[in-house]
Amino acid sequence: MKNLFKRLARSLVVVAVGSYIGLTGLIWWRQDSLVFRPTAEYFSLPDSQGLVHENVDIEVAAGTKIRGWFVRAIGEPRGTILYFHGNGGNLSSNLTRIHSFAEEGFDSFSIDYEGYGASDGKPSEANLYRDADAAWDWLTKTKGVDPKQIAIWGHSLGGAAAAWCASRQNPRMVLLDSTFTSMPEMGAQIYPVLPIKFIAHNIFDNLERVQRIHVPILIANARDDGLVPFEMGQELFRAAKHPKAFVELEGDHGNGFESTPAAWKEMKEFFEAAGKKLD
Repeated sequence: MKNLFKRLARSLVVVAVGSYIGLTGLIWWRQDSLVFRPTAEYFSLPDSQGLVHENVDIEVAAGTKIRGWFVRAIGEPRGTILYFHGNGGNLSSNLTRIHSFAEEGFDSFSIDYEGYGASDGKPSEANLYRDADAAWDWLTKTKGVDPKQIAIWGHSLGGAAAAWCASRQNPRMVLLDSTFTSMPEMGAQIYPVLPIKFIAHNIFDNLERVQRIHVPILIANARDDGLVPFEMGQELFRAAKHPKAFVELEGDHGNGFESTPAAWKEMKEFFEAAGKKLD
């Protein structure tokens, strides 16, 4: 009987170790599909909400184009927002936010990353940065928008694109909305028993990159965010250079600004203050 229990115990250990290794291997193999969750079909377009917009196709590599929407402000524009959305859906999933930009008096240019919506290609960390560079170049060079009038805004995964872009360019300001410190840190939050930090090949090191941003930065996170821990936003804020501000959002991960009446007021005040520092 004693030997039977020993054999059973050894079998259970082998199964547990095998399962752990198998799950770790599965996460390593499928992490791109866990990070990037694109959809192809646009279920709505800006003109269905009365917004004036143009479709923009930007060639980011030979045979690869990404789709963007340039949407006009309702009334006289106070500036332009370059918007990078989160990891799921596509531009149409972000129409509520895009409509808010127009209502609050901002022109906006938003893109779908490679593999999202009408964009060609396949999403990856490197391609996300390439797409961000292409969006900035189109907005400032082709469209001719003055960088001093641009607020770069990134939500969630889009915060990585925004931090990348703002660390390389000189916009008026950058806003990191519900953004995480790094992807390995996020993975460790979601899968605490797995060695995510050792197997992650999508890094998105926003904590390191935010220290290389030399323009005014506004960081906004929700205490009740069910995905990105509130403390990550505070870590980013502590690492950021002055001038900087922190906005505590209400609501959950995807609707912080919409759930916080004071957030837009603070954003516009920060935008105006950032402009005065450039004068």
